[in-house]
Amino acid sequence: MRRREAARFLGLAPRTLANWACIPGRGPSFHRVGRTVLYDMGELRAFVAAGRIEMGKRA
Repeated sequence: MRRREAARFLGLAPRTLANWACIPGRGPSFHRVGRTVLYDMGELRAFVAAGRIEMGKRA
C-alpha cells in the first residue's frame, strides 16, 4: 500500500513515515518502485507488534 494508506493504518501523518524513512532502523520497512514508496501489510503489522507492551509483566 502507498504511504498515505500506511500512515492511516498506523494513525500517523504521511510526513512522519517519510521522515522515518530517512533514519536507518526507524519505522516500518518499505519498498521503492521508481519514485513510489510501498508498504507491505505484513510488515506494518510486525512493526506494530514489535512496539507492543504487555502491562503487568516483568522483564
